[in-house]
Amino acid sequence: MITSCIDGWNLALPQGSGIATYGHTLLAALEHLNVDRQVLYGPAAKRHASALIDETMLIDAKTASRRKAGVARAVSTLLSRLGCTAHPILPSGQVVWPTQGARQPAASSYWSSRDLFNLANRAFQQYGTTTPVRFNPENSGVRCPDVVHWTCPLPLHAPQAANVLTVHDIIPLKLPHATLDRQDSYFRLVQAACERADHIASISETTKADLIQFFGVPDEKISVTYQPVLAPKPSNHETDAAWLKDTLGLDWESYFLFYGAIEPKKNLGRVVEAFLEARTDARLIIVGGRSWLSEHETGLLEAATANQDGSRILKLDYLPRSTLERLLRGARGTLFPSLYEGFGLPILESMALGSPVLTSRGGATGEVAGDAAVLVDPYDVADIRTAIEQLDADFDFRQVLRERGFARSETFSAEAYARRIEVIYRALRLL
Repeated sequence: MITSCIDGWNLALPQGSGIATYGHTLLAALEHLNVDRQVLYGPAAKRHASALIDETMLIDAKTASRRKAGVARAVSTLLSRLGCTAHPILPSGQVVWPTQGARQPAASSYWSSRDLFNLANRAFQQYGTTTPVRFNPENSGVRCPDVVHWTCPLPLHAPQAANVLTVHDIIPLKLPHATLDRQDSYFRLVQAACERADHIASISETTKADLIQFFGVPDEKISVTYQPVLAPKPSNHETDAAWLKDTLGLDWESYFLFYGAIEPKKNLGRVVEAFLEARTDARLIIVGGRSWLSEHETGLLEAATANQDGSRILKLDYLPRSTLERLLRGARGTLFPSLYEGFGLPILESMALGSPVLTSRGGATGEVAGDAAVLVDPYDVADIRTAIEQLDADFDFRQVLRERGFARSETFSAEAYARRIEVIYRALRLL
């Protein structure tokens, strides 16, 4: 059995992220391959004499204090260039992990290196170097990893193991107005991560093409693995319908659903405009918290929801996964005409739960959706409106999309994803 360790940078986020979801599904795929699984964390606290206390620090939401000033901060950043050491932690079964956000990963052991990700990012910004991380098992019985799988570009590498990098997208370069990232710094980071990697897993043909075009990565160094969607748990239609009615006042198939971070690339402003122009008696349910640069996306939304009692639009903050799944099952359709995605997981999540999908043609969204969705020009409000009206009026068409969606989502199962990861591991002679 080989041992694979994935970074826990996103897994430790208290509110989770799309990359955290990817990390959990990657661990599930590795289990299919009978690979021993580990997670590398970078907690803020100093190492403790008690392994139990060290485990609690892995899910502490606090970050390292920025009050470490001047010389001490500069020295720690400088020394991190020489390398950081990770120490083993075995799950005790005594610590209660969150059920949302930074939930417990399906791993046999963890590695901990204090403030690892912050130190590495500072060193990269200051010196342009990637930080080596070394694993010290300390007679714990924990095996050093044979491969370290970085779930996104990070200024880190493992000299003692094979390094596999996943790249989801390069949005700061493809859609620079939609992020707060500095494009020059981001370019250097992705370039360094790609150069250090022994192999790159791209989550779409679109992202692979971007890596070749922007960074000159050799074609043979990149494998398209896509991103898995986990099969939903069985549900009861009557129970879900009653819950939607009693809790949110929503009838089954009486609404369209938009969900995700409210940021420019998600195109919520045009979605709201198109919906308000559409001839439909449905409501629009928006699930998502504000992100960055969201002001231009929410002006019309705020006006439309000012009178909440009579509004055709209901805005909800982030919800537990079980609630979101009920909303997806009961929706007339999911509206996801994103301006750019490296993949577009909500497309497949919606299909797997029986919600017909409206998404953007071309790019990764069209690649993932295939013929199982209504495809639109995301910049054309009239095109989006027409597609909403088509979904709204044609029950038989929605049923066709549901059937195609179920079949399409199975193409991206955890088992199919595991087979794609297996090809990479075999090419690196890990299996």
